[in-house]
Amino acid sequence: MRGFLLFWAVLVFALALLLGSPAAFWLARVDWPEGWEPQAVSGSLWRGRMGSIGQFGPVTWEVSLWRPGIDALAGFQQRGWAASVRGWPWAWQASLQEQGPLNGQPPLILVDGEWQGRLDVEGQWRRCESSTGQLQVPELRLVSPWVMLLGQGRVRLDCSEGARMLASLAREGEHHFEAEADLLARRTHLSGRIEGGAELAVLLRQFGLLGPGQQRFETTANW
Repeated sequence: MRGFLLFWAVLVFALALLLGSPAAFWLARVDWPEGWEPQAVSGSLWRGRMGSIGQFGPVTWEVSLWRPGIDALAGFQQRGWAASVRGWPWAWQASLQEQGPLNGQPPLILVDGEWQGRLDVEGQWRRCESSTGQLQVPELRLVSPWVMLLGQGRVRLDCSEGARMLASLAREGEHHFEAEADLLARRTHLSGRIEGGAELAVLLRQFGLLGPGQQRFETTANW
């Protein structure tokens, strides 16, 4: 029994030393995909901050050992997003919800709207076991480079067959879109329809999603 307690004491001490080391030291040794290299990293693995990583920023995080988990706050599309992961690799729970507007340099393409609700996920190792809740926005707007009302949006996660992110966007009398992103296969299927004279029709034709006279489209992309 004493040996077991000693082992755990040494393990906790070693983890505390590791988490207290500079985050920049360890993150610089990761082979990040192009465009995803962390910028302006400060603090430790225990509690730190980065100016940006990919399209997200700023990002702050804090690790807890006594109640195993990590809490993070990331900026995306000038909105703060709070993510939390609790538990152990073989039995974990995660949540995601919006925390309100953030000030900062706006991206080239800016979509704005107040997202409501929360996503809750339970899983084991890399497998998603169950998901409840959804994120929804009553009025999503394209702010830059054009101004356009996009309509109501919803996002949820389906764990019944792997891990699929399901999203919809609809504006009455204008358009309706459905997207299904397979997070394991890294593949997205997008379908939609537009009404005659819809504001988005010109953009969809410019991107090659709609042909002359067409009002429906389907496309699949790997990423």
